[in-house]
Amino acid sequence: MTLRRRGVASAALAAAIALPTGGFAPQDRAAPEAADRLDQPLFDHSDKIAGLPEQSWFEESIPFVDLPDQGATIEEIYYYRWSVTKRMLRYAGPENGWYDAVFVFGPWMGPNAMRDLRWLRHPGIVENDVATHQITEGLRYTDPTADNVYQYALATGRTDLLTEALPDLVEQWHARDAYFDEDTGLYWHQPVWDATEHTIAAKKTDFTVPRDVQFPDPEDFLLPLNEFFGGWGYSTPLNTAQAADARVIAEAARMAGDEELAAEYQRRSDDLAERMVDQLWDDDRDFFYHVMRDNEAQGYRAPDGSVYPEGTKLSGREIWGYYPWQFGLVPDDARFADAWSFLEDPEGFGTPYGPSTAEVRDPDTDTSGAYSPDKENGNCCRWDGAAWPYSHARTLVALGNALTDYDHLTPEGADAPVVTVDDYVELLDRYARLQHKDGEPYVAEAADSVTGQWIYDQPQRSDHYNAYPYTDLVLNGLLGIRPQADDTLDLAPLIPADWTHFAAENVPYHGHDLALAWDEDGSHYGRGAGLSVWIDGELAGHRDDLGELTVDVGPVRVPEAAPYSTASRYDGSRANWAAGTSASYPRFDASYPGYDNRQDGGEFRQAEAARNAFDGAALYDEDLDFAKWSTRGSPHGQDWLSVDFGTARRLDEVRVAVYEDARIQAPASLRLEYLDGEEWREVRTAPPAPIAGDDVVSLRFDPLETTALRLVVPGGDAPAGIAEFEAWGPSDQLAEPVNCPTAGPLHYEAEAAVVNLGAKRGSDTACGFGFVGGLDTERSFFVDDWSAVRPGDFSGTVTGPLWQGFNGTSEVTFHVDVPEAREWTVTVRYANGIAGSDGAYWLSANGGERTAVRLPDTGGWSQSPGAIGTAVFTVPLEAGANTLTFTKGGGFAEFDAIDLS
Repeated sequence: MTLRRRGVASAALAAAIALPTGGFAPQDRAAPEAADRLDQPLFDHSDKIAGLPEQSWFEESIPFVDLPDQGATIEEIYYYRWSVTKRMLRYAGPENGWYDAVFVFGPWMGPNAMRDLRWLRHPGIVENDVATHQITEGLRYTDPTADNVYQYALATGRTDLLTEALPDLVEQWHARDAYFDEDTGLYWHQPVWDATEHTIAAKKTDFTVPRDVQFPDPEDFLLPLNEFFGGWGYSTPLNTAQAADARVIAEAARMAGDEELAAEYQRRSDDLAERMVDQLWDDDRDFFYHVMRDNEAQGYRAPDGSVYPEGTKLSGREIWGYYPWQFGLVPDDARFADAWSFLEDPEGFGTPYGPSTAEVRDPDTDTSGAYSPDKENGNCCRWDGAAWPYSHARTLVALGNALTDYDHLTPEGADAPVVTVDDYVELLDRYARLQHKDGEPYVAEAADSVTGQWIYDQPQRSDHYNAYPYTDLVLNGLLGIRPQADDTLDLAPLIPADWTHFAAENVPYHGHDLALAWDEDGSHYGRGAGLSVWIDGELAGHRDDLGELTVDVGPVRVPEAAPYSTASRYDGSRANWAAGTSASYPRFDASYPGYDNRQDGGEFRQAEAARNAFDGAALYDEDLDFAKWSTRGSPHGQDWLSVDFGTARRLDEVRVAVYEDARIQAPASLRLEYLDGEEWREVRTAPPAPIAGDDVVSLRFDPLETTALRLVVPGGDAPAGIAEFEAWGPSDQLAEPVNCPTAGPLHYEAEAAVVNLGAKRGSDTACGFGFVGGLDTERSFFVDDWSAVRPGDFSGTVTGPLWQGFNGTSEVTFHVDVPEAREWTVTVRYANGIAGSDGAYWLSANGGERTAVRLPDTGGWSQSPGAIGTAVFTVPLEAGANTLTFTKGGGFAEFDAIDLS
């Protein structure tokens, strides 16, 4: 495999290690030999993160990169995007742990950003996100969930996590079975479920239904067709994701020693890839196309008004045609090379801030995204030509893989490759240039692909949008750090010929610290000329010129987090017991409710309220009033902020994120108090570092047990602001049921379950102070064979609002673990406040056959004292992990907890 370059091969790459503390010390700039050991950083880290809040977090958490002047914008956005990652980390309470949000207000998770998260030095974030959210919460939009987990496993070496997730990955893969067409061997659905609304495919249809009509089972991804939901057909993204995930399942099965399962899913993947080439690829137009189906029903017509024959490929190219290269599903054959000629074609996808999502030459393309400044969020969301960073990222991953893994990128009859390393760097730089607003780093949802103006940019929603990778494009793509499943690392930099140096350090790989540097003549870093790689500070590989390199890294390590370290807050060994959840505890109070902008004539309330300091997010952005509590406007000489845990908690550290802006300043001091009976007493803490704004103060103390804490904030020359108040202690307290004297050894809280079309709520009388209610949505009817359904089948059916959610029935799924396979007794704690009415539900184990169960009235709902009752059922379970799902039938009930015996 030879990388395609323009000019003499000359590229760079670096990745790094955590080195001893101390300042950056420049080395001898004339060192001709590669240094056998790195005892000092290759470059100054502090300069890279200057101006970012909570800088110690970045020092402990991210890989650092150093690029030459030609890559200055790429580097600038690299560090900005790590600040976006930091902003979007959310703590959902001790039960649910950490996840990575898409929107600044939360709570949507960002599965597509997992390629970035795999490079964090704290694997606990991703491991919790995968186990608690990405897999167990089921499908939303098209996403290669299995491949996301696989990419994480490759970077960390934790292939055991992949094999543990194998049953869940298989189950999720089959969630699309209803959309598999036996005749074509392909999957189909609407483009909206690829997270692409208003596509050129949708715009080419004229089928509409009344807005109050809804298909009865949105779990199957069918919603009314109009321009927003149109374009029913065989989707390149969907089939690509299914083929990619099937291949990962095959690999995971091989790792687990299940050769039969591996062979089955390898066959499924290979067959899908072949059918994509046979039916979605067009040899005359050199691209993968969306293929419409049910053309008469959805009004897909030729210019003369005639209905296109079934199997007709879309008349225009969409950026998703490059998606199969992201997973190596396209044969390495010159037959497919010319597809890349459209990437930079001004009549193709080559707009100034593109690639555009649809080719410019298509009559239905609108590069402005039909931007309407008078509409909230710019009339979001159109995929008919705008620039979406989401598609930029996927296209760059595909291009990087093509340049690295494919030998045949020269079209038949041509004398040069159609795409080169220079194209990758230009597109990455363009992607970086797009991520600015008013001269500062910034990313929103989508932009005009010609002007670069952000068009879907709703305040306190779109700010720092986090639905796609960027830092991975630098580490894995530009620098060429290509993780492997064995004890090696491959390097394949995608670097232009005129880059004389670059480096990176603090790169975690298989539990080791990785550092790499390219220095053409040895004068920039002073560690020798050429390309050098260090593992845990020791030289592991070197070559004099820039090119591919494979190094041995040794066995995978799983380092233990040091006490009180940043890593210890992410690995699950410790918990923040002050994090706000839906339960009635913890509760929050303050001497002053917080600044309310209506005090200064604001029309809509934006309060800097006490609860903001317990929302699981340390945000320092000035325009996010919902992210902090402040004493601005307080009449008091000093104020306080308190948390009541509802039960005794063992604690040893409080962390306070201190907010600061032009009006709010860091307090001169803070005093921590704990409740001892009815009296507040001061906590004797270790002397903290000086209090600084936009940073965290750690207050450590000998372990104590208390039901409440209070932070006293003295008055000063300016008001004070608290972005977050965290109370940390051992997480093993989770095993101790709270407010539930009847709890058994196998006890599971409903508020820790996966809830669909319901709500987690608080109650002083419920176990754990929480329950699941609002389970009010029931399927209108069932359809046994969705493959036979056509758009017109429901034209006269009125079933409710247009948008009810992704799944048409309320349900609660408990993830349980039992020691042996047998019939188990399930005791359900629930409430039903409808006198004389049974709550009719369906109970199923592991997605199997459903059994009707009854939950009789209990005389009240969960928030009423004495209203929670019990019902007992039996169900067969397998040894180990299982799921128990209660699906709504007739009647209503609220779920508190279950016990197995």
